[in-house]
Amino acid sequence: MRDNSVAHDEFGGRRASVDEAPSRLSSDFGPQEDVRLLGLHRGRSGAKHSKTESTIGGVEAPKTSATSYQSAVRFPPTTKPAWRPFWLRDYILVLFFILFLCCTVALPCMLLYSDRLRGLGEVDREFVRSWRFGATAFLTLVAAFWTRVELQILRYTPWASPQSDQILNQPASSLDYTAMIVPVALMHSWKQRHYLIFIVIIVSIMTKLQVVLSPGLFYLDDVRSTQDTELQILTSFAANKRSSAPATGSNNSATAPWYNARALSAFNMSYPFGVTKQAAYQTFDHRGTIDSPITVTVDALFMDIQCIESEGYETQWVEEPSKADTKTTDYNVTLTVRFPDCDEPVSIQHNFTFPVDNVTMWSIEPQTKAPHLCPKLSKQYNQVVYLAALYERSAKTASAVELSALGAVICAPSAWVSKVEIVDDGAKPNMTVLPNQDKNPIDVNLWNILPGVVPAFTGFWAPNESLSRDLAYGPALAEASFRGADMYHLDRSVFRSDTLHRVMTNLTETVGPMIAHYHLRVPDDARISGNQVVVMINQVKVTRAICIAMTCIFAISAVFALYLAISVRRRFQPWHRNPSTVLGALIFFNADQRSVGVEYPKADSKFAWSHSTFSPIQLTTWLRSLFLVYALALVIALAVTLSISESSDGLINVKEGTPALSWMLVPAVALFIVGLYASSSDTAVRDRAILSKLSSRSCTARELDMSLLDMLGVRALYHSLTSKIFAVTLTQVLAICCGVLTPLSSILFNVKNISEVEDVSIEQDSWFGVRRQGATSFNVWDTWRMQEDMGSLMLFQNSSELRYPEGTYRDLVYPIVRLNDAVQDWTGRVSIQLTLPAARLSPECFQLNDFKANPDSEVADEDHVIASYTEEIICPNGLGQAALTRDIRVELGNETNPRYFAKTMSSQDYAMLIRKLCKEDDDENKNYRPWTVETFMWGAISASKKTFDYIEGWRCNYTWTEVPTLFTYRSSNSQPQLDYGRPPVSDDTKAKPWEPYFSAPNMDFLQPDFSIQNARAAEVDEAFAPLIKPFGPLGLDEFGDSSKTNYILNTIHFRRAIVAAQYANANNRLKLNDTSDTEPKNHPTISPSNGSITRTNKRRLVQNFGVTIAIIVILTLAFIVNLWALSSRMMKRFLGVDSGFLLDLNMKGVCPDEFNSLVSWHNLLYGAAGSTVLPRDSQYMSSSQTCKELADVNFQIGWFYLNNLKEKHFTIGSLNDPNSEYMGRYER
Repeated sequence: MRDNSVAHDEFGGRRASVDEAPSRLSSDFGPQEDVRLLGLHRGRSGAKHSKTESTIGGVEAPKTSATSYQSAVRFPPTTKPAWRPFWLRDYILVLFFILFLCCTVALPCMLLYSDRLRGLGEVDREFVRSWRFGATAFLTLVAAFWTRVELQILRYTPWASPQSDQILNQPASSLDYTAMIVPVALMHSWKQRHYLIFIVIIVSIMTKLQVVLSPGLFYLDDVRSTQDTELQILTSFAANKRSSAPATGSNNSATAPWYNARALSAFNMSYPFGVTKQAAYQTFDHRGTIDSPITVTVDALFMDIQCIESEGYETQWVEEPSKADTKTTDYNVTLTVRFPDCDEPVSIQHNFTFPVDNVTMWSIEPQTKAPHLCPKLSKQYNQVVYLAALYERSAKTASAVELSALGAVICAPSAWVSKVEIVDDGAKPNMTVLPNQDKNPIDVNLWNILPGVVPAFTGFWAPNESLSRDLAYGPALAEASFRGADMYHLDRSVFRSDTLHRVMTNLTETVGPMIAHYHLRVPDDARISGNQVVVMINQVKVTRAICIAMTCIFAISAVFALYLAISVRRRFQPWHRNPSTVLGALIFFNADQRSVGVEYPKADSKFAWSHSTFSPIQLTTWLRSLFLVYALALVIALAVTLSISESSDGLINVKEGTPALSWMLVPAVALFIVGLYASSSDTAVRDRAILSKLSSRSCTARELDMSLLDMLGVRALYHSLTSKIFAVTLTQVLAICCGVLTPLSSILFNVKNISEVEDVSIEQDSWFGVRRQGATSFNVWDTWRMQEDMGSLMLFQNSSELRYPEGTYRDLVYPIVRLNDAVQDWTGRVSIQLTLPAARLSPECFQLNDFKANPDSEVADEDHVIASYTEEIICPNGLGQAALTRDIRVELGNETNPRYFAKTMSSQDYAMLIRKLCKEDDDENKNYRPWTVETFMWGAISASKKTFDYIEGWRCNYTWTEVPTLFTYRSSNSQPQLDYGRPPVSDDTKAKPWEPYFSAPNMDFLQPDFSIQNARAAEVDEAFAPLIKPFGPLGLDEFGDSSKTNYILNTIHFRRAIVAAQYANANNRLKLNDTSDTEPKNHPTISPSNGSITRTNKRRLVQNFGVTIAIIVILTLAFIVNLWALSSRMMKRFLGVDSGFLLDLNMKGVCPDEFNSLVSWHNLLYGAAGSTVLPRDSQYMSSSQTCKELADVNFQIGWFYLNNLKEKHFTIGSLNDPNSEYMGRYER
């Protein structure tokens, strides 16, 4: 069977297979054109010759006749020519036309918008670099791509003439446009009427002019300066770190994500560093600030659950009298639930006894038998059905039961890691999901983890078991608890499919990122690069003169691009292969012994090749030396200006709204010249690379069919490495580096604002008192909800990562002030520093001594160790002192090693005991005491000895103290925001009691429902459990170490103060016109707070240090490479040194001037010794086919001795031809 597949060669052209449709020679051309296409010799007058004679090195050339060519036509080739240069295809040129046209329209629109609105608008910090740099980089890419179009038109126009109806005369066929400088190429193209070349060069000049102009297109009212920064990744995500959950939702450290998510929701806090509402991302060491945010790309762990709601169901009822109670009936209901676009329905069994008021059945059915029942859902893990059914008495028959409501969803969890961009301003990091990023699956099954994260009393389900229950349980109960709903009074909407869908989605979105943040992280130490904005910007405007000039240039370019798109298709007919490679030219000039309209080479025609000493102008000594001087001058100039800018805080003063065009355009022009020279040098080296390799060592056919000049930079770099042409590798790297110089020049200079400071007094807008709580608002559920909300604050591993509600920071609660009265306009760079009286719940602690063991109690209770102690207290009513004796009991357990305990004595019980001992009245206002007392006990016990190894006791009296604290506010999104990059600083030496007092919170109701599961933990209550690792900083063994006493106390005080601050913010903060439930009823006289406002207004033109260093490094690299090349040439020329460490392409005897012309190639290749090994009909073969046929053939350029002619010739020959012998590069 024939293979009619179509392949593509390495230059992007289409290759046809050998068995494709018949040739167009006989159909598209007449007989005479067939002869001409095959290469009949044509004289200058265009007359036909029946016989053509010439000599090759003094030997008569093969004789040809029309008859011989006509005989070739009788056996037409079996392939159609299909190869075209990639950049000369129709759609490529049309895309350039569309691009130029869009720019022609967009630029005037931007100018009009900028003029009317006095700027394009405020620039977000993450886009601070994009305006000037983006425009320059974009136009640099456009110019680079257009250079490819220019190069291929210059390169292939001479080759296109022999296949068209044009007759080449001698001057035209000897032209090599790729070797000409721009003025010479323009002159010759106009003279030879090669208008395509003329136009493409003009457009190339205009695109380069656009690059030079683009840095001045935009200017900023404020500074825009960016620099790269290196960051260290602190954590990553482990695939199997927590792939399953405990069998029950135990209240242990696993519930941390739940409590933390509740705290964020309840107190309107910002997410901690490393997690957002969407996902958790890798954390890193260096944080940004409001003025200097960091932009970095890291990995983020996403969790999702996809659900499909049920579309209907059927029921099958089986009922029989109950064996236990004859008055009831046992029901067995089989539910067959259908889901859209799923392979089959799901069957679920419900068993219950009736009569009752109603029966609710909640079912979770993992699809283990058909794990991927619904093809549209994720297939990463087994799908699961979640169903809620409500059975009630029938409205028609009281003794009957019916299914009155049913909701069901089938869901599939998934998790993946993808790249995201983090913009960290030190306050509220912003995560952006990058488009077109791979989603790499990670082995994290949220459905398995979630049951162990949800506290037991809020919901329970087994992730991998089929289970039905007669109560509202599982995700619905957990989701209701999370949003603060009454879990035991759920409405009927919970039995709807859309409600269950919302339940599953909400739990995943709210708790999923926190699970990833707290349970799935592992340490990491990778280094990454990020971008940090050094200074903010404000307005971006368009420079009128440059915008108009660029618009005109784009309009002209669009017209020319359209003309080229129309003309190129007509001018450039397809080839069978690329004719401009060495192998392609060898086949072109020797297949069927044809020529292309030029005279046969004479005896001395190959002298230019065999004795060439030509060097392209880019590689000449004088031009390279001039470039070295130029590059060195630029490095010195940049270093000097950078030094002045750093020492003088800028170079010059810049008026507001001044674009400073000279400081933008001059660097662009200067650095563009460097990039232009590096690019042209690289082009010259790449153009001669294959010939250079041919002159030094043998090459395969595939290497001869490779054109480094036609390749894009990265591809040419790869092939130069694989072909070991390291000179091309180095010049290509240098060209790529120098190509970014012009875009970098656009951000080389920026404008810096100088700060101005102003003193200010700001009035407070709130005070602290007691807000009376209605007695009817208190119930058990309110207690649990407050317990979860407040207690969850203790579970944060690092409280400094939190972003607290307004008026609070960590353990401080402070008055809200009228910042907007002091600063009406928060746009731009504005900051305020002021000292406020902050309230902190501070302790005064006394150590308890004289612990006495009670042997009688120990004998009576063998499972516990017991000790008693006595507290001496002073009655608050001043009636005297009282002694309070209490016992502490700790369970022994079965652990042989030392066990540790940590307990608190209830503050509520303590208050009741004090009232009793001190004979106080049961006054409700006593609940508003300004103090609260806590007694903490911890230590170690020995189960074997049944005694305490160590015991420590402290009684702490907590009261509110006033601490002067310095706060810093900065503008963010035109609003004041606490600057977390400069956190509040408290002066603890000036602390004093808060006046007027307000009540201290009762901590008994503010503890999380949290316990420690550890065999060495004898008894650790809710007050201490959140403080123990992995949640808190304390280790269990530290409770048996007397040297850790202060550390334990400080940890307790700090965590409690955080909770108390949030409690006071929610319950004790009053507006100025609010009345307190205690004295004083109204706020006292409040003095204004003193501070200072900092504004940045003065503008200085500064030189960007990071960009300058990058440019200097690139220029230094260019200087070193060119100095190396120049030294190599000198050593080779004057010292005769020829080492592998020298950077120089040896072109002597290899490459003459304008060697890419048809005449030059014809002189070298016509009658070449290598042509004898060419396969028959090679001119019709694709590149891959030809190289396959010549896989074992090696070629080299130089002098060959032809055995049959007994003469030597300078040409490209085959080292495998027995009829020729390679004699070397130079004539002997």
